[in-house]
Amino acid sequence: RQAAGPHGYGGVGDHGSPTPARKLDVAHYLLAASSIPGHLAPLIDLGGDLARRGHDLTFLADPRYRCDIQRRGMRHHPLPPAASPHPPRPTSTADGLVQRFLTGRRDLTTVFVEPMAAQYRALNRQLQTGEVDAILCDIAFTGALPLLLSPPPRPPVVVCGVAPLMLSSDDTPPFGMGWRPTPLMNYRTMNRVVSGVLFR
Repeated sequence: RQAAGPHGYGGVGDHGSPTPARKLDVAHYLLAASSIPGHLAPLIDLGGDLARRGHDLTFLADPRYRCDIQRRGMRHHPLPPAASPHPPRPTSTADGLVQRFLTGRRDLTTVFVEPMAAQYRALNRQLQTGEVDAILCDIAFTGALPLLLSPPPRPPVVVCGVAPLMLSSDDTPPFGMGWRPTPLMNYRTMNRVVSGVLFR
């Protein structure tokens, strides 16, 4: 396929100058990942393989990963500090289920909620610089959510990574609890409590 993509933009080089028309069957992928190493590493490997196959890749990531990304044949575009999760500060000395609840709330806030707006702004700015055939992101890069809720046109968004599928079910405990499902156990009430308390 020739260079025309979902937005119809021309390609942009490292210094913002237009690039020549791309070769047939070459796509431009925009990768975006949280700065958490376990979430970012699989996307670096995936992007490196796509680059090796001749595709054009831009990686939106924390500046500390610039060398790793460029070494794999991709362009690096830095995320601002506000777009990276920051380690939560302990706020309680409670034990047991109370501590697990408080820790879960802090993790949800610092990893998924607080970076979302800055991630979305960085992602949107990058989309304005040139044609993107698809966005590849990890599950912790919540900045893709506002884009998914935005009116078209937009490139396809593909979620990549090694995390398990985070869907609730009456047959399994709530995601993140680390509990092995018990046969014939109905987890509906437990999921309802977690959704109403932890995710409200």
